Amino acid sequence: MLLFDLTSIQAIANVKRHGGGIYGETIFRRLIEKKITFNCYYDSNRWINPDIINLCCKNNIQLFDINKFKLKEIVTQNSIDTIYSPLDGNGIFDINCYKIITIHGLRIFETPKDKYQLFYKYKFSRKIKEILKFYLSDLFLCRSRKEYVSKYFSDPNTEIITVSNHSKNALITFFPEIKSNNIKLHTLYSPSTARNNIDIPTREFINPYFLIVSGNRWVKNTIRAIIAFERLKSMGYLTNIDLVITGAHKNDIKYKFKYPQSIIFKGYVEDNELESLYKNAQILVYPSLNEGFGYPPLEAMKYGTPVIASAITSIPEICGDAVMYFCPYSIEEIMNRMLQMQDQSLREAYSKKSLKRFDEITKKQHEDLDKLIDLISNNNSL
Repeated sequence: MLLFDLTSIQAIANVKRHGGGIYGETIFRRLIEKKITFNCYYDSNRWINPDIINLCCKNNIQLFDINKFKLKEIVTQNSIDTIYSPLDGNGIFDINCYKIITIHGLRIFETPKDKYQLFYKYKFSRKIKEILKFYLSDLFLCRSRKEYVSKYFSDPNTEIITVSNHSKNALITFFPEIKSNNIKLHTLYSPSTARNNIDIPTREFINPYFLIVSGNRWVKNTIRAIIAFERLKSMGYLTNIDLVITGAHKNDIKYKFKYPQSIIFKGYVEDNELESLYKNAQILVYPSLNEGFGYPPLEAMKYGTPVIASAITSIPEICGDAVMYFCPYSIEEIMNRMLQMQDQSLREAYSKKSLKRFDEITKKQHEDLDKLIDLISNNNSL
């Protein structure tokens, strides 16, 4: 019997929907579509998409609350032979059964600490921790490496899925234990999140706008994009263009805005509103400092929305030649790309490329999703 870790798709702190959670929800739904028999566990103290609970009830999927049952008890009392976790497998490593885990990337090891990190709002205790990690990064990385080896790369009963060739090779680069301990490692692209027949609201804004998503996390590098946008404004460019930021509020970023009337913070938005924002944006600005896969460019490409994006980690692998790249650490280069995309003929050319790239990647995503389902449901290596 397969046991699915729903805690991985639940809210993380104040973030209800996150990339790893959406990834896990898509796999969960596909298991149901394929009529695979499985059980789930979740944490009743954290937000979970109510659609997932409804699907469990509708399909007679047994749902265990880890506040009432210990995971070891769930496994031993319900003939569980395999646990699948779509995110980090937290809490399953001392469980005596086969474990399949998705590791999306190695952000903690690949992304150097950044001075702009301190522009983001933290609670006092978190701020102290982040400052210590900034100045004692080698010590924290050494400790994290030992934890990763202990959790993921020591037990032969653990199998690893990752979501891009970049992430696969990052794992191999940072952890020679994968080879020496014969840990099975598979690359299967993150499943498509594209949806059809969505009730998309009408366009909300009068002015053309650039779009940034998930703006409250420093690794998304929103602050540099804001600075680039405002510098261009101060130079007399982008006069009638706004910047729309989802996933963040104005007070999440400690920065004195020069053009606050042109920067619109949306906070958390529902799926249909986000689709409308993608569809109607002039461009998507994607300045992320690290991605294991990276959904937002594809979600914008679905509508032919041009994208400017970081030229690092998995982003070029997923986006190919369909986006205009920049160095995410260079404010001037972000400014350059924002300016270039004011050329309508260039936007139209990238719009055509984006639609083509979306189709190519979506086809592979569908193929890889079914390979993943076969792997976790049959416990057979690919």
